[in-house]
Amino acid sequence: MKCSIYVSLIDKKTSGRVFLPHSAAWLSDFEYELFMFPKVQYDDQVDSITQYLNWGQSNIYKKPKITCF
Repeated sequence: MKCSIYVSLIDKKTSGRVFLPHSAAWLSDFEYELFMFPKVQYDDQVDSITQYLNWGQSNIYKKPKITCF
């Protein structure tokens, strides 16, 4: 199930609309997990990015609510 959700969201969403920094301390680990999924030991970042992309697809016309503290 998780694999099919990942593939469908990545195929739909990454057609040039997901941007990552050119360099960051966490970037190589993040890319490794994404590209090696589902054969990685930990997939927390895959979970979070697929949840975000799924949320973005269903909330494309909603403005985020910003709360000041």
